[in-house]
Amino acid sequence: PDLVVEIGTYWQVPAPLEEEYRLVFFFWDEQGQLVHIQPEERALHWYPTWLWEPGQVIEARLPPLPVGDLPHVGVAVLRPGADDRDLEGRVTPIVIPGPQITSLWEQDTILELTEP
Repeated sequence: PDLVVEIGTYWQVPAPLEEEYRLVFFFWDEQGQLVHIQPEERALHWYPTWLWEPGQVIEARLPPLPVGDLPHVGVAVLRPGADDRDLEGRVTPIVIPGPQITSLWEQDTILELTEP
């Protein structure tokens, strides 16, 4: 049976947003092949990004996914109307330095997620 994963992310905006952005999660295998794309649809449907306040912490959580033992998971922020695979439609994330080493992929548009 496939390994089931639950992923939760936390977000803050440095300034008010005027548009509704989307979060999309990417899953790669050991060879670096993209095997699954999963948009986050629940949190942002009920609390769209244009309502977020600076300094407020927003949790976005995916439902449990049977994706197997994939070594790499990343997340991207997409502008309104952008396709999931559109590099030009992604926002470059601001990474806050912390105890964990983070990596950016695909021209610094996807943030690799790590276990806490």
